[in-house]
Amino acid sequence: MAEHFDLIAKPFISDEKQLLLLVPKGLKKNAQHLLEEFDKRGNELTWNSSGTIFVDQVAIPGSNLFTVFPLLFKVRRSEKLIGLNELIQKINDMGLSSYIVNENNLKRKSIHKHQESKKIIKGQGESDDFPWYYLGP
Repeated sequence: MAEHFDLIAKPFISDEKQLLLLVPKGLKKNAQHLLEEFDKRGNELTWNSSGTIFVDQVAIPGSNLFTVFPLLFKVRRSEKLIGLNELIQKINDMGLSSYIVNENNLKRKSIHKHQESKKIIKGQGESDDFPWYYLGP
C-alpha cells in the first residue's frame, strides 16, 4: 500500500528549472504551463526533493519525476517507468492532457483532421481553390 503524508511541501523553483532543462526546446512552453498548473492546483500532483511523485497526497513508491517528466513530451515511451502511467492519468483527470505529447492526443488530432477532410469532400466545410487530400497518419 502506498504511503500517505498529510503535509507535502511545494516543489522548489530549482526543481522546476531542472525539469524544464530535460524537455525538448520546442515543448518547453507546454512544460512550463504544465508546471504552473501543478503549482496552482496545490496537492493534486506534486513531488518531493528526491523526485518521488505524489498523486492526491499519496506517494508512488519508486517513482521519480525527473525521469518521468521528460517522457511526457515524447511520442514514444517504450520504457515502463514507475509512475509514468499514474502521472499521465492524473494529468488527464486534471484536464491538462493538451500540454503533453501522447499517442491519444496524436490520434485525436488525426481523427479531427480526417473528419474535417470528410466535410470538405462532402462540401460541408470550407475548401480552398485546389483539391486537398488527407493521407492519414
